[in-house]
Amino acid sequence: MGHHMTSDEHEPSHESARLADDLPPKAEVWLVDGYNVLHAIVLGGEPRGRFWQRDSRARLIERLAARADTSVEIVLVFDGKHPVEGDDAHPAPGLEVVFAPSADDWIVRRVRESERADQIGVVTNDRQVSGRCRHAGAIVRGPGDFLAALPRAEPPGDPGSGCEDEEAEAEPDT
Repeated sequence: MGHHMTSDEHEPSHESARLADDLPPKAEVWLVDGYNVLHAIVLGGEPRGRFWQRDSRARLIERLAARADTSVEIVLVFDGKHPVEGDDAHPAPGLEVVFAPSADDWIVRRVRESERADQIGVVTNDRQVSGRCRHAGAIVRGPGDFLAALPRAEPPGDPGSGCEDEEAEAEPDT
């Protein structure tokens, strides 16, 4: 009778296409709810109290700074009154770090005030923030989907950079 499609036939490619459509480079800027992402993904099972600390923030900043595609702007927003200046405010090309009294309110306000909210992506697991931003027209992604879609740049001289292939080829000649 009719051809029955298994979930293996189309599900993975459909999911990949959907994510690819909504992740960089479609959005011009991604607003990242910093502490929400830290709590949800970066620190995993570590005690809750640690995700507010400076070293935890630095881990997330390093992960976002190490992305391969720096053409899409990322604004990492943390709750707090910490002054951020100079290199700390812009630790890498296309990456800005902001502290706001309420990261949630800062993100929602930026989306609502934009004339092109459909070109803004928001990264959060917070239901209220994601609902308010979607309602205003923004693209919303969870931290896991977003980080998975940001391939890391390979540092120069990294074993995966191809440098070891030249050495491996040189060894048989000796």
